[in-house]
Amino acid sequence: MIGKIVRWLARITAAVMIAFFLLFFIGEGGFCVLKLTVREVFLMLSMLTIIYGLAEGWNNEKNGGLLTIVGLIAFYVLNKVFNGSWPGGPWFAFMAFPAVLYLISWRLNK
Repeated sequence: MIGKIVRWLARITAAVMIAFFLLFFIGEGGFCVLKLTVREVFLMLSMLTIIYGLAEGWNNEKNGGLLTIVGLIAFYVLNKVFNGSWPGGPWFAFMAFPAVLYLISWRLNK
């Protein structure tokens, strides 16, 4: 019973995060891939890894949770390398919440 609750909580929070990304992306008007800098390409790839991990968690909680966490770590490290500082505020760390829930659900339902 707890496993199902955690699974659905992870799915709902992941859907909210994905919707947030889509709204942000649409609100910015998209981008031209050919005009991206090297920094922007790497940061975009890490964000796409996060989004893919959040979506993958619906089918495979273990892989989705791990992909999301790897994408977040890559985003933080790349931001430090390119900008010389860690991302400000807790907002990006909140994206780890569904990933942790996916991994907990995977362990509970194993």
